[in-house]
Amino acid sequence: MNKLGLTWKYFFYYLLISVSLSVLIIFFTFQELKLKATADLKQNLLNQCFNTEIHVRHLLSEVRYSDLKQEVDLISNRTGYRISIFDSSGILLTDSKQQAEEGMNLRSLTEIELARKGYIGVDTRVDTTYHQEFMFVAMPLYVKDTGELWGIIRVSSNFDDLNRKLFLVMRNLIIITAVLILLVLLFSIYISRSFSKPIKEIANVADSIGKGNFQARIFFKRKDEIGALSRSINEMSTELQQQFRRLKLEREELKSILESMNDAIMVLDKNKRIVLYNKEIVKLSILDKSFDLFNYYFWEVIRNKQLDDLIKEISTEKRDIKKEINLEDRTYLASGSFINEPPRQEIVIVFHDITELRRLEQIKNDFVANTTHELKTPLTSIKGFAETLQLDLPENQKRYVEIILRNVDRLNNIITDLLSISQLERKESKINLSEVDIKDVLENIITIFSEKLKQKDINLNFHIDENIKFIEIDLFWFEQLLINLIDNAIKYNVPEGRIDLKLRQDEDSIILIVEDTGIGISKDHLNRIFERFYVVNKSRSRKQGGTGLGLSIVKHIVSLHQGTIEVSSTVGMGTVFTICFPKQ
Repeated sequence: MNKLGLTWKYFFYYLLISVSLSVLIIFFTFQELKLKATADLKQNLLNQCFNTEIHVRHLLSEVRYSDLKQEVDLISNRTGYRISIFDSSGILLTDSKQQAEEGMNLRSLTEIELARKGYIGVDTRVDTTYHQEFMFVAMPLYVKDTGELWGIIRVSSNFDDLNRKLFLVMRNLIIITAVLILLVLLFSIYISRSFSKPIKEIANVADSIGKGNFQARIFFKRKDEIGALSRSINEMSTELQQQFRRLKLEREELKSILESMNDAIMVLDKNKRIVLYNKEIVKLSILDKSFDLFNYYFWEVIRNKQLDDLIKEISTEKRDIKKEINLEDRTYLASGSFINEPPRQEIVIVFHDITELRRLEQIKNDFVANTTHELKTPLTSIKGFAETLQLDLPENQKRYVEIILRNVDRLNNIITDLLSISQLERKESKINLSEVDIKDVLENIITIFSEKLKQKDINLNFHIDENIKFIEIDLFWFEQLLINLIDNAIKYNVPEGRIDLKLRQDEDSIILIVEDTGIGISKDHLNRIFERFYVVNKSRSRKQGGTGLGLSIVKHIVSLHQGTIEVSSTVGMGTVFTICFPKQ
């Protein structure tokens, strides 16, 4: 069923309103006219009673009833009213109605009864003879000298004339109202069409714009609200055309960027269907290379348990996650980002091929391990022979052997640190968590550094929360971390300085703080001290026997435990390292 147009809607609205108002107006007008006509008829009948009294009083006083009959008939013929004369007891003396029987006692009639009591009697009823509705008005006649009731004059009339007049008035009123309704309806059609035509045109243009035809315009000019609407739609169309042109350009630029990238990229919607991808993804796809991957589920394109777990983790935690995954014989760093811009919820996955990088890292690690292993044997021999030579040399020559031994120790330290870093950087490197007794670890640290502490007269203080007896951590790497931090704190501390080691815990982490009163580190160097082989003062580091790898090892150990490390320092005041280990 077709919906009614705006013109016909207005037509029916106006028709309903006009007819309803007209019916109400006609109804109340008819009631008012009827009341007014009835009141006028009553007054006319009463006036006729007074006129009749003037003509019949002398005939009644002279008891000339035959003349009375003629006079009553004459008045009735002239006025059209029915005239009746009663004596004081209510007996009909004469009546202009031919069927009336003189001598009838009609005192029980309402108007007669009221007139006998001295009132103007009025009654409306259906006449039994004519079977028509009549109005009766009766007036008492009194003797002038005594005031005694002498007789009663009654004048009556039916409602035919009144109804005929009312009908004529109502007919004319209905005709006028009908003409007015017709004019209103015609005007409503004209008005509604003057609105509906431009609205239809606006709707057609809007529909064309919605279908992508941004050239569509509204050309009529009006200064009312419809004109303002048409101008707004034209402006909107122009703006949309420009926006879509920009979006098209941006999309083409994005497509060019994606296609030029060496990394594989795919974007998934909330249902895990592919909504955007580049050509590199096609190379990873198990489907035919000619297939359009749009709207495919990602697992239909790349079947990989590690990728499936990564996407599930991103969807659950709604954060950026990176993981290495293996696809066939290659290794990729898959970086996933969660985009939450309601109603859009998308996941962007970027596959960066790190196969060559991992191969080079493996070569490097193998080279470091093999080289350090090969170097350790001759260095051990050099150190042994140097120590033997030192025993037989005179005092003035022993310093040369001491230089050899010092550099051998430095090389041994570098080799040891390189092996540690190599081990920490291995992909398969894992931590062995165990319940570690803090007291045993600290006693071991004191044993290791007791000689160095005495040489520089440095105080090593421990501040351990009473509720910390054991911690869940990798003992070997935890000791290595403490050794490196405290060794640095001793090397770069001032004589009679202080080192404070603090250990406390909160709800979800163990917090280790190592604070010294050493020479400090300037702000220019703070962001690089964890780089391998980076030293703040090369000559001082070489003199102290530093390798430039200690803090790098510390950073790797903290990362291996999924912790964080922060450093703050003031030159001349000291340095503070703060490490947080998540509770395992």
